[in-house]
Amino acid sequence: MPFWIIVVPFVVLIAREPDLGTTSVVVLIALALFYVAGCNILHLGMALAGGIAGGAMLVMSTGTYR
Repeated sequence: MPFWIIVVPFVVLIAREPDLGTTSVVVLIALALFYVAGCNILHLGMALAGGIAGGAMLVMSTGTYR
């Protein structure tokens, strides 16, 4: 998915802050743009599942900073 080649570097840089609120907003905006652009629902579901899994790992890895 070429769309994610554009989105992932920004998400990774924001997540390195570690600013989970801004990271989640950027991911939600990216998913909304992906949907509005006319994506396949199966691709959107896979992206959503990957985003949830990545978000869970990010929350667990940040420790007590939050």
